[in-house]
Amino acid sequence: MNLDLILNNTKQYWDIHHKWSIFHQLISLIISQRIRFSLGRQIRQNLYKYLNLPFGNSLIPLQIRALSDIDYKNIKMPVDKIKIIHNVLDAITDDEWDQDFELLITKLEKINGIGSWTISALKIMFYADKYPNILLVSDYWIKSRLSELKPEFKNYINAHNQINLSNISKFLWRIKPIGIQKLNNNIEISNEDFL
Repeated sequence: MNLDLILNNTKQYWDIHHKWSIFHQLISLIISQRIRFSLGRQIRQNLYKYLNLPFGNSLIPLQIRALSDIDYKNIKMPVDKIKIIHNVLDAITDDEWDQDFELLITKLEKINGIGSWTISALKIMFYADKYPNILLVSDYWIKSRLSELKPEFKNYINAHNQINLSNISKFLWRIKPIGIQKLNNNIEISNEDFL
C-alpha cells in the first residue's frame, strides 16, 4: 500500500481542522504550545466545559473576551498563554476574523507570542493546498511520528516532489502511522481536538 492510498483512505480522520474557525484553532494552538500534550488537552477541555461549548462548535472572540482573570484561573490557564490571547484580542477585532486569510496572517505575524510555528500550523490546517510545502519537522509530535514511519514511507515522501507535505503534516498530527489499521483507535482520536 502506498502513502497516497493511505492518505486517501484515512482522510476523514486527519483532515478535520476546517470544522472549526481560524480563531478557535488559534486559541487551541496557543494553549498547546510548549506544554505536555495531555496538559494542553486538559486546559482546552476545561475551557470548553467552562464555556458550555458543545463538541464541534467553534470558540468565538466574544466568549474569550468575556473571560475574567478568575475565569482563567478556574480553567487553569497558564499566565503566559493568557497574555498571548490578550495580545491577539487587542490586535484583531472580532470582525477581522472573517477577512482575507493573508491579511489575517500578516496581522498575526506582528503579535508578540505568535511565532512561525503557529502561522505555519494555521496555513496547514486551513489552506494545505495553497501552502503544500510545509512539513513542520520542528514540531514535537510530527518529529516523533516521522521517526515511527516505515522506511518505505520516508523514502516515498523524499522521492515525490509533488506530494503535499502540508497534508502529510496534518496526517502525522492526527494518526499514528504504525497503527494506521486500528480504525477504532483512529475514530476515537478523530473525536478529540488534538491541536
